Amino acid sequence: MSESRELFGGAMTCSIPSTWRDVSQVRQVPDNQEVYQDCSEESGAVLVVEILEHQSDVKNEDAPTFFFADLADANGVSQDDLTIQ
Repeated sequence: MSESRELFGGAMTCSIPSTWRDVSQVRQVPDNQEVYQDCSEESGAVLVVEILEHQSDVKNEDAPTFFFADLADANGVSQDDLTIQ
């Protein structure tokens, strides 16, 4: 069962399983992130919603690819290993 939860002080809402907990209740989470963790089993599943800096030189339709590639690069994934469909 999921429930609607407010993110970023109510600026948006997201349907999140009711068994998941708000990680900010147990540890510090940066202001630009909302983090929820599955507590029903040992799955290790985590949902992170992060507000990123607007990139004025990136078209809206290219933003998902831009930010995914940026995230991959920050985690040491080479462009040769990256597949975006």
